[in-house]
Amino acid sequence: MVSHANEALNGTWTLDEERSTTLEAAGAAFNDELNEARRRNKRQTFDRSNSNSRARGRFDQQVAATSEMIAEDMRSIRWGDTAMQRDILNAPTIKLYVARKVAVLYGSSLKRLLTINPAGRAYSVSGTEVTNDAVGRSLTYLEDGQLVIETSVHGGGRMVERFRYDPAQERLVMKAELQERRDGPWLEFERVFEQR
Repeated sequence: MVSHANEALNGTWTLDEERSTTLEAAGAAFNDELNEARRRNKRQTFDRSNSNSRARGRFDQQVAATSEMIAEDMRSIRWGDTAMQRDILNAPTIKLYVARKVAVLYGSSLKRLLTINPAGRAYSVSGTEVTNDAVGRSLTYLEDGQLVIETSVHGGGRMVERFRYDPAQERLVMKAELQERRDGPWLEFERVFEQR
């Protein structure tokens, strides 16, 4: 089940800070992009309703005012809201072992033991392919030479980690994807690790 390419993922990996993006930097840059897009969209909308119309009741006016306040909300999304997500996405080292199961040690504190689903990104009625741990409910599978860990985080949000080995650079590349709420935008960034 585990190919030679996936065995290359095994080992102790140290973060290459120069080639990696931090959660905070990626989140701040993406929030800036989202806020700029909101500003552009707001400038392009036109309200053709007559706000002084007596036909609108007080309730309708309150609904309209609340909707406008929500639309104007420019607060930044706090990416990696749980401590465990931050531990995963800010870990200075990763110890990774891929066999019948996946064992991951993020930094020196957070350990995960995950079951690999041989069917890939597929679910069964029994749900045995999903691992439930302190971080959340995770589906782990191998796809195109990558190890993929999709997690529905306890407390809300989703996180996807994609690990691949770059043989030309002899590095482990982790692509992280975060979604803080269902139907919300996805934050994506890469972290690069060297083998110790």
